Order: sequence, then structure tokens, then C-alpha cells
Amino acid sequence: ALPICLNERTTPSVVYISPQGDVSVGRAAKGKLDTDPKSVIVEVKRIMGEQLPGGAKKMASAAGRELEPEVVSAHILRALKLAAESFLGGEPIHDAVITVPAYFKEPQKKATEEAARIAGLNVRMLVNEPTAAAIAYAAEAEDIQTFLVYDFGGGTFDVSVVRMDTLHSGEVVGTGGDSHLGGGD
Repeated sequence: ALPICLNERTTPSVVYISPQGDVSVGRAAKGKLDTDPKSVIVEVKRIMGEQLPGGAKKMASAAGRELEPEVVSAHILRALKLAAESFLGGEPIHDAVITVPAYFKEPQKKATEEAARIAGLNVRMLVNEPTAAAIAYAAEAEDIQTFLVYDFGGGTFDVSVVRMDTLHSGEVVGTGGDSHLGGGD
């Protein structure tokens, strides 16, 4: 069973796979970076939907195994799903809105949707991470605002200009990012 990341403001997108095949996610997985770094997968978003020359899928490796990025991402999504269900007193969750980096193109988005499917989630919508931040901030604003949102994550750097008319109406004026310009770099 995956450890549940309750009462944490954030869950690192880190997956640990033990030599026996046991999986942990988040802080527990991140804690293994010092003792068993070859079994820890970080920054899987960088290879979601990516292909090698010749068309083969880029793979993640841990504990001497090659894993599809969708499977690694599914471990993270499943842990978050379990945490949310626990928070809701055991109420099952089937649908999700998932945020993705602003630079994600169709192959990365399709890979994210596949990861959600593997985790037992129906994706209702994919939202760019900076856009989601602007929507969350605009929820408390009462007037039209334009936001410049920087998302300097562990593996990516994204920026978006978002104009919010109301909580339910907005426009992404421009967005961009770099998958190799995050905090990990």
C-alpha cells in the first residue's frame, strides 16, 4: 500500500521503488535519495510523452528496472487520490482536474491522461499550472485582473500571462516554459 501524504501542504513528485518492488511516494520517497538514490525517480514530468530518436518511449529507471513515465506518474496520482479519499472520510474519488506544466504539448498531455487512467481517475480537465494559480488567486479578487504567473518548480520553469474577468471566465494571453530550467537545474 502506498503511504498516504495527509496533512502535508505539498507532496513532492518523487517515487521510490525498493528492490522488492514496494513503492513509496512524496516525502518518504524523497527521504531515500541519500540511502538508495538509484531506486528513486525524480522529475518524471520531464520525460512524459517524450520519445527517443527512432520513436521509442523515454523510460524512467529505478531499482534496476525500466518503467514507463505514465506508470511512475500514476503512483503519484494514486497516492494523492488515496490521501484525498482519506480526507473525505473514505468517499471514493473517480474524477480529477489535473494541472500540467505550461509547456506541455499534446503527447505530454495524453501521457498525463494515461497516468490518471492507470491511477483509477477520469480526467475532467487538464489545466496549465500557472493558469491554475491565477484562478486560485482570482477566487478572492473582485475585479478584472491580469496576472503574470511564474512557476519555478523542481524540474520546470513556466510563465503565463492570464487575464481573469471573473472566477469562471478568463483568458490565457500567453504561456511558455522550459523543461530543463527548474530548481533541479
